[in-house]
Amino acid sequence: MSIHPSLAVLGCYKPDISLDTWQEQWEVTASDDDTKEHFDGLILLELLAENLDDRFNFDDFGQAHLSGDPNRAMAPYDEGLLSLDGESLISREMGCVTGPGPARFAFYLHYYDPARPLNWSYGEFLAPPVQPAPVRLSMLMPYTTCS
Repeated sequence: MSIHPSLAVLGCYKPDISLDTWQEQWEVTASDDDTKEHFDGLILLELLAENLDDRFNFDDFGQAHLSGDPNRAMAPYDEGLLSLDGESLISREMGCVTGPGPARFAFYLHYYDPARPLNWSYGEFLAPPVQPAPVRLSMLMPYTTCS
């Protein structure tokens, strides 16, 4: 009997955006409206995956674009590997979330649409309603801009 990979969505959060981070993004967009749009659909997902095998690929996480164009899909951003209890950050670099085995991690996703499913290596899943980010996760995984 094989054990199938499973995914638990521990939280779907609206991250805290500091005034400094807002200003950094504004310097990229030079627009209040564009900066607001950049952050409006931003979420931080915290997940626990178990029984990961060699089919797992972190880059499979995301959300398809309404148009169905795979080149416009929203991809995970700025992932962090957490301890299994979620109390500490083990690594926060590209490629830090891998299988096999269990993994607890978080990542950002832009332009999130709560009415549509998210994808991962083993299919689709739904996230719970967006809530404010807990202090613990805000401290471990603060949002950073792409400069």
